[in-house]
Amino acid sequence: MTALIYSALLDTSCWEKFINMAAAEIGGARMQIHGWTDTAGSNVGATTGYDPEMILRYHRGLGRLNPWTKTIIRAPVGVVLPSQELCTVGELKRTVFYEEWVRPQENISVGAGVVIGRTPSGPFMFGGNVRERDQENKQPKLIELMGRLTPHLTLAWRLAQTMFEPRLRFEAADEGAGSSGAALILLRHDRTVAFTDEAGERLLAAGGLCRVDRLGRFALRSELAERALARGLSELIRSDGPLALRVPESNEWPSLYLVGLDYTRVQDWPLASLLNLPQRSILCVIECSSSAKAASRLGIFGLTAAEQEVAEAIAQGKATALIAKQRSVSLATVRSQVQAIYAKCGIHNRAALTALVLGTRCGN
Repeated sequence: MTALIYSALLDTSCWEKFINMAAAEIGGARMQIHGWTDTAGSNVGATTGYDPEMILRYHRGLGRLNPWTKTIIRAPVGVVLPSQELCTVGELKRTVFYEEWVRPQENISVGAGVVIGRTPSGPFMFGGNVRERDQENKQPKLIELMGRLTPHLTLAWRLAQTMFEPRLRFEAADEGAGSSGAALILLRHDRTVAFTDEAGERLLAAGGLCRVDRLGRFALRSELAERALARGLSELIRSDGPLALRVPESNEWPSLYLVGLDYTRVQDWPLASLLNLPQRSILCVIECSSSAKAASRLGIFGLTAAEQEVAEAIAQGKATALIAKQRSVSLATVRSQVQAIYAKCGIHNRAALTALVLGTRCGN
């Protein structure tokens, strides 16, 4: 089984073989490996033993009612949890999910689950179910098996991420989108984030240029860039062939390239089957300007987007009154923002703030 896990990095059909072999070792277990996002719910990668019609219902919305998932999506990576720790059998039986999905499949009300990796929009999980009457005999075997396989799955996840990034960067370069140092953020058609490289993850964490909202959707801080992004995404999703677009750059915001990826070109890449990419996915290639890089790094101090813009204006030597006029806010508002910037950055005057902003531009 472990050989199949690592083989799946190069041949995604091995996931199905792996799941079937794991289920056969328990005898009668249902098993799955899949992802989860708040907007799309469960994105099933590979399953075995479940009723195919039930899998379709789960994927189309019933999975949102799964009480086990509500707990496990917040669990640490690599920790196998019995289903009873996620939701007791008694609590489960009082849910619609039990009546509509669990009980019709021979009452598969016990099992286990584990998070094997995460993306900004949600975790990827490995799990299984057995019938309630088989709990004493088969659930311990299921937990033991998952405990043996989980270290290999988490390692394979990390390896797949390492292998996935160069493929995306090649696609970007092929369309003339960005340099080798640009940040990469891969989006599904609903804007949920499927994958980021380290640079993209830092941008999202800083929040100065772009962010992931509470539903896992990618958004830009600039209203102008956000409108251009929306138009570009719509055009790319409708397009049949390869297409690369560029969102207009400004002094404060980065060059943003959008590259449409046809799933038929990436379906055999490592991670692709588990990322549940739609027929058309979008690669965002973000090439930051010096001001944009400074804004993203200032985000580590907890500055809001407005405070970062004020900090940039101060570093450019602009007076408080001019900043207020250009931002169409009161003088008192800007003064309040300046004091908040000083407090968050641990500084006390304009000279120190200017030095800090210039330092972030240089990458210090």
